[in-house]
Amino acid sequence: MYGLAVVVVSFYLRKWVGQRSWRLIHFESSVSSWRLWLHGIQAGTDTSNPIVLGFYAGVTIAVFGLVAHRLVPFEHRLRPQDGG
Repeated sequence: MYGLAVVVVSFYLRKWVGQRSWRLIHFESSVSSWRLWLHGIQAGTDTSNPIVLGFYAGVTIAVFGLVAHRLVPFEHRLRPQDGG
């Protein structure tokens, strides 16, 4: 929760913290989210619950899908493939 607060505050202080620090904060937030995900799977008391496992799987699929979408260059997303 504290990490989320730092990210939110950094959004409003972006002018003063600088681009490099702002990017570092946001990179760390993605690393922290994976740590939280792993902690939930390893130490969570409800991990054996099928609903919770479905939630973990859904979050994992969504994050990997969004990262893959982000890694595809913008030009390739807009241009249709040649048919011939």
